Amino acid sequence: MSSISKSQAEIDAQIAHDALTAAANTRFITAADLQIQEAINLGKFWIECISSDDIDPQVIFQYYADLGYGVSFPDYPVDMFLIQGPANLFGDLWVNYWANSGFMPSSLKKPYRFMIYWK
Repeated sequence: MSSISKSQAEIDAQIAHDALTAAANTRFITAADLQIQEAINLGKFWIECISSDDIDPQVIFQYYADLGYGVSFPDYPVDMFLIQGPANLFGDLWVNYWANSGFMPSSLKKPYRFMIYWK
């Protein structure tokens, strides 16, 4: 009888998780792209997308930001010191901040809601 080591189990689980996340990201982007096209056809300049899947919000944000879209998380907490959107915490480099430190605000939980806009 052969057992799998704890470290191998962790590696295998991470690989499976990463594959599921990549697939969820692809599904989200495909659906958002369809919404964008429909919004354009209706003369609109923004869409709102919601996902309960295990997407990576940093990947989604960066994908659309790299294409030139504006992207925000409207559910991020707002008070007198914060205007909506996490960019106000760390400036334009907030995605890099989270990616490098592994920090995701506890208030940014599923379902993830994005506003993607182009005007």
